[in-house]
Amino acid sequence: MKEIWERFSVHERIAAGGAVVVAISLFLPWYGYSFLGYSASIDGFHSYGLLAALGVVVLVFGLVAEARGVKLPARAAIGRRSNLAGGILMVVGSLLFLLAYHQSSSSSTVLFSYGPETGVYLAILGSVLALFGVVSAGRSGAAG
Repeated sequence: MKEIWERFSVHERIAAGGAVVVAISLFLPWYGYSFLGYSASIDGFHSYGLLAALGVVVLVFGLVAEARGVKLPARAAIGRRSNLAGGILMVVGSLLFLLAYHQSSSSSTVLFSYGPETGVYLAILGSVLALFGVVSAGRSGAAG
């Protein structure tokens, strides 16, 4: 694993770090309810959060495939394409989750509150970071 990490460029390390942030955020509450001291929440493995989870898998697959030098027939640039697809899936999944659940509004009163939680915001931050890393890696790879 260490040799794979050492093969990553700085931009790919940024993308990998963003993917790790999103992966961790998937286990945190993304949306929560609280009523009279009782609370419930859902994590990132629900609804559009699954797109973000799929994005993490696709991005990690692309990064590792590219670092290990996997060659496919027809010169498919599977690494860079899957990196970009993974980054986009993470951003879209996180934002759609927030929009879908925030559309139902959020409220806070003395007895009842509901709304987006920390996990979804952390996922958006990580996915934007990962997408930034992927796009900058593509630009520096195209320039160099």
